[in-house]
Order: sequence, then C-alpha cells, then structure tokens
Amino acid sequence: VSDNLPVHAAPSCDSPILSYRRSGDMLFAQSQTLDGWLRLDHQEGWVPGLQHHLRPERSGLRILDAFEDEDMDLWALSAAWFAARRRKSAQSTEMTSADFQQLHNLARMTREGTRSRYTEHIVSGGPELLLSSGLVTEAQLSQPPAWIKQCIFGELLRRSVQQLQPFRDSIGRLPNYVRIPPLPLAEEEQTGSMGFWSSACLPFEFEAGPLMMAPNGLLLDPRSCEPIGRFLPQTREAESLTLMRHDEDAFFLNAKKEILDPLSLDVI
Repeated sequence: VSDNLPVHAAPSCDSPILSYRRSGDMLFAQSQTLDGWLRLDHQEGWVPGLQHHLRPERSGLRILDAFEDEDMDLWALSAAWFAARRRKSAQSTEMTSADFQQLHNLARMTREGTRSRYTEHIVSGGPELLLSSGLVTEAQLSQPPAWIKQCIFGELLRRSVQQLQPFRDSIGRLPNYVRIPPLPLAEEEQTGSMGFWSSACLPFEFEAGPLMMAPNGLLLDPRSCEPIGRFLPQTREAESLTLMRHDEDAFFLNAKKEILDPLSLDVI
C-alpha cells in the first residue's frame, strides 16, 4: 500500500469502512469482483483494486512484480501479516512503520533462505538435504519446482516465527492456511506460472460465487472449467453464453440467439 487505503465491509464505496491500511502495509487478495473490488484474505474486508472504475487514480496499491514474489509462498506470508494485525488488535494498538518493516524483513530473509536451500538441493543432485531437514516431504518433491520452493518458504517462515524472538513477539501463532494446489508440470512449463488459477485466468466474485475470467472476458466455472458467459466491460455486466458444436466447429450462442466466435467473442 502506498497511501492510506480504506477497507470496506462490502464491495461498495457506500459500505462501512472497517479500517485503514497505511503506507508500507501489504495486502493479500483472495478474489476480485467483475468491477474491480478485491476481497482480502482472512475475510478482512474489501478494497478497490488498481482498475476500479470509481477511482482508479486513488487505489493506493502497487502489485508485486514477478521477481518480487518469485519463490515466495504468499499464502504463508498472508497468514503472518494477518497474525501480526490480530496481535496488535488484541493489544488495542495499530501497526506501525516498524512493524511493517519487520514483516518485510521476514519475507526477504525467508526468500533468501529458500533460494539458498533450493540451490543446495539442485547442486547436491538428490532430495536428501531437503528431506533430512524436514523442509519438504517426498510427496511435495514430486511437484513442480515452483511448488517445492513455496513449500520450503512456508516451512522456513514457520520456523522463523517460532524460533526467533522478534518475530515470535510480533506475530505469535500462525493461523492455519491452505496453499492452492499447483498446475500439472507440463502446464507450468508452458505458462511459466502455477496455482489453481492459471496465469491466463483470474478469479472473480460474482452473484453465483467465484468464477474464472480469461483475458478475452470469457467466464468459466472454476469446478468444471466450462465456459458459462462473458464479461461486458461497457456495461460491467455478465452475459450468459451457451457452447454449441456443429461437426468439428465450436461457437457460442448468447441470449439474443447471436453466434459468437469462440476466440474473439465477436458476433459472426
């Protein structure tokens, strides 16, 4: 966060403000609505995202680039920030710039440790170092490299919070969290990314629940990955689509009985 940012109770500027996030704070989004609101992890509220149409110039957010979050388990890091805020709230105090800096230092220290341990693993040519240190399990070693690094990061972070006095005092006990399963290895190699939500699709909150949205606006059911509609940026509404097949050709049919190209989503 680069400026004071209000956290709302619902995805609307008219909803009550629960708190403010100050410069230096770090936010973790669980999902996003079609009109740009971000749902914070751990049910902490909603904030307008970078592309929010009501006030994009005042979002106060900066997204980590690919290098900054490389090798980091953002789920574990989110749990650490949440635990630190929870402890401050229990003490009836607010997070300070020193608290923010300490958490950033924890992330940097853990990321450096992750890279060092993973490099040792590669150089050694075997899994013995990682397994004997308890940083990963045999099942985790069968996953893609990015997933292994996240597992190492999460375990190193947990140990730092438990064993190092400054982090133990400021964070306390880490809450349970769920790390999103990785993509299959072949897909990770093709996209250069991982996670249940692929690099091509983003999670969005909608009336019926969370959906995936592809770059062309196509909406998919996250459970079946079947296309169910498209997002119309002009009206900021969702339009239902039906996938139709004729011989080897596929196309979409909207409520107006118009035929749409499956890639461009243009009416044909």
